[in-house]
Amino acid sequence: MAQQPGGRYILDGGGHGGGTNPPSPPSPPPPKGKNPGGSPGLLTSTGGLFGLTGALFAPFLNTKNGTNYALLLDPFDFNCEEDAFYDFKVEDVNIGRSCDIHKLVVIYRNIGQGKITFGVRVYQPQGKTDKEKFIVKTVTKTLGTKKPNNKLYTQNIDLVVSGERPQAFMTRRADDGPISIVSVVMVGDAGELKLL
Repeated sequence: MAQQPGGRYILDGGGHGGGTNPPSPPSPPPPKGKNPGGSPGLLTSTGGLFGLTGALFAPFLNTKNGTNYALLLDPFDFNCEEDAFYDFKVEDVNIGRSCDIHKLVVIYRNIGQGKITFGVRVYQPQGKTDKEKFIVKTVTKTLGTKKPNNKLYTQNIDLVVSGERPQAFMTRRADDGPISIVSVVMVGDAGELKLL
């Protein structure tokens, strides 16, 4: 910051704007084949931790009491210490089409034995009333073996439910074993209903 005549201050951003200096031109990209380096701030844009070969310390601020922590993130521990859930996207089915789901196909990596609950949520219209009714069907499975081998396996899960706008989901209790889900696909038929 530099003081000007008349007591005014001008912010001198050191070539980054906000002052009398023009902004610096952007630096050129690195040459082909050369690694540009990394930063923990770029984890989402680089696809994650480089090589997954170690632990990551991350700063954490508890906004309720204002205390700071350093969290240790272990990329090898897939046994979540808290209850967890995941909702998959609602399938893109036209309005008025009723779906009959009869199976979930789950692909997972065997990183140990863990218990998880899979389910499907559907909407069932109630005729001319304004009431809405959602039906949920769930199945709890134990996936993997006590000796992990990191191979991919497919598990067919029988689960029968009918309704509109099907959505698959999964939940798990804390410390129920390591789980690594690759994909979940609903299998069924879509029929035509009267729209009105």
